[in-house]
Amino acid sequence: MVPTFTNSPYGLRATEGKMNPRGAHTVDVDPRASNLKAKSLRGGTVTMGFQAIDAVIRIGSIAILARVLMPADFGLVSMVTALTAIAEQFKDIGLSTATVQKKTISHEQLSKLFWINVITGIAIAAFISAVSVPLAEFFRDTRLVYITIAIASGFVWSGAAIQHQALLRRQMKYTAIGAIQIGSTILSTGIATVLAFKGYGYWALVWREVFRNVFIAIGTWLLCRWTPGFPHKRTDVDDLLKFGGHLTAFNMIVFLMSSMDQVLIGKVYGAALLGIYRQAHQLVVWPVMQLTVPLSRVAEPTLSFLQDSPERYRQAYQRLVTIVSFVMMPLLLFAAIYSREIVLLLLGDNWIDAAPIFRILALAMFIRPASDSTGLLLVTCGRTRRYLNLGVATGLILLLALSIGVIWGPLGVAYGVLVATYAVLALRLRYGLEGTPVNVRAFCRATTTPLVASAAMAVLLVMMNSFLTTSNPLAVLALAIPVSLGAYVLAWIIMPGGKATLSELAKDFGVSLRLERPSAPLMTAFWKRALWWQQ
Repeated sequence: MVPTFTNSPYGLRATEGKMNPRGAHTVDVDPRASNLKAKSLRGGTVTMGFQAIDAVIRIGSIAILARVLMPADFGLVSMVTALTAIAEQFKDIGLSTATVQKKTISHEQLSKLFWINVITGIAIAAFISAVSVPLAEFFRDTRLVYITIAIASGFVWSGAAIQHQALLRRQMKYTAIGAIQIGSTILSTGIATVLAFKGYGYWALVWREVFRNVFIAIGTWLLCRWTPGFPHKRTDVDDLLKFGGHLTAFNMIVFLMSSMDQVLIGKVYGAALLGIYRQAHQLVVWPVMQLTVPLSRVAEPTLSFLQDSPERYRQAYQRLVTIVSFVMMPLLLFAAIYSREIVLLLLGDNWIDAAPIFRILALAMFIRPASDSTGLLLVTCGRTRRYLNLGVATGLILLLALSIGVIWGPLGVAYGVLVATYAVLALRLRYGLEGTPVNVRAFCRATTTPLVASAAMAVLLVMMNSFLTTSNPLAVLALAIPVSLGAYVLAWIIMPGGKATLSELAKDFGVSLRLERPSAPLMTAFWKRALWWQQ
C-alpha cells in the first residue's frame, strides 16, 4: 500500500501502508524536541529574516547592475515581466495551498497534483512564448521575441517545484525554504553580474530571471525528501482542484483590483499625478507586506494543523492578530501623523504633494492586516468558496469607491481606498468568520488593546506637535520616535491585562530567536541527492 500523509505539527507522517522504495516520504520531528507554538514562532522569525536578507541582496544587485547596464536594458526586460507578472498569480493554480491545508493527503494525490502543476507550467510557458511575436510587434522591438521565450522557460522549472515547496511549508521547514530563497538569489545575481561586466547587456537580466527559477527548483528537490510517482486516473483530487480554483480566482480578482486605483489615476490625470500617488502607495504598502506576508506563510500550516482543535485554533489566531496589530497599528498611525516629515526625508521636497495621499493610505492600512487575516481563516478551514465570494464583494466595493473618489483626483482615490477598507472590514466580520472557530468577540479581543494603545500614543503626539518650534523633518522624527515608543508601551502596561500580554509577547520573541539547527536526516537527504552521480 502507498502511505497516506497526515497533517501534524511535526511534519508529514505515514499513517498506513509501507514506504515507497523510491525515496523517503516522511519527515518526522520528534514531538519531545519541539512543539507547534515554538516552531511557528521560530518560523516567523526565520522567514522574515531571510526575506530581509533577500531584499538587501536584490537592492544591492540593482545598485551594481544599474551602473553597468543601460536604462534601456531594464526597460526591455520590464516589458516582458509586466506580462509574466500576471501569469505568476495563477502558476500554481492554488494547489500548493491545497496541499498545505489538507488534513490528510496520499502519495498518489501528491503525485497527481505534481504532474498537474508541471503541465500547467509548461502550458503557461508555451502561451507566453506564443505571444512573444505579437508582444514584439506591439513594442516594435524584435529582441523581445527571444527575451520572452527565455523568461517563459522559468515557468517550467517553477511547475516542477511547486508541490515540493508546499511539502516544505507543510513540514514547517522554514530554514530550508529560506536557504533556497537566499541561495538562488545569490547565485542568479552572481551570474547576472558576471554577464553584465562581460558585455552581455540585457541578457544579464534575462538569465538572472531564468537561473533563479532553475536554482529554486534544484534546491527544493534536494531538500524535500519526496519523489513523485506516475499519476493514476483513479486518484481523486477533485476537492483539491476545486480548492485551488477558488484561490486562483480570488488571487486574480485581488491582483486586478489592487492596480485599479493606479489605472484610473493614470487614465484620467496622466503620468505625473500617477507617479506621486504610486510613490505614496509604495511607501505605505511595502513595510506592511514585509511583516504580514511572512507571518501568513507561517500561520497557514499552523492553523491547518489545528482544524480539529477549535480552542487551540482560536488561541493561535488571536496570537497572530495580536502580534500583527501590536506592530502595524502604532507604526501606521505614527506614519499618518508624520506623513509630511517621512515624505520629505525619504523622497525629498519635490514629492511633498505625496504627503496627504500617504497620510490617508496609512489610515486605510491601519486596520488592513487584521482585516485580511479573516481570509486566512477561510482558507485554512477549507471554505474557499466563501473566500472567493468575499473576494468578489470586496472587489466590487473597492471599484465603486475608487470610481467615485477619482472625481477628486489622487487624494479622492486615496479616500476611496480608506472608505472601502473599513466597509470591507464590516463585511468580513459579518460573513468571513462564519463557519470558523473564530467569532467577532475573539477578533475584537485580539485588536482592542493595540488599537487603544495606538490611539493614546497618537493623542500624545498630536499634543506634542502643537508645541514644536522646528520644522526640520529629521529633528521632528528624532524626537517623536522615542516619545511614541514610550507612550505606546506605557499605554499597554496601564490597560487591563496589557502587562501580562506584553510579557507573553516578549517570551514568544525570545523563543523565536532560539533557532533550530537543520536536522541530521534532512542534511543526509540533501547530500544523497546532491551526490547521486557517485552512487
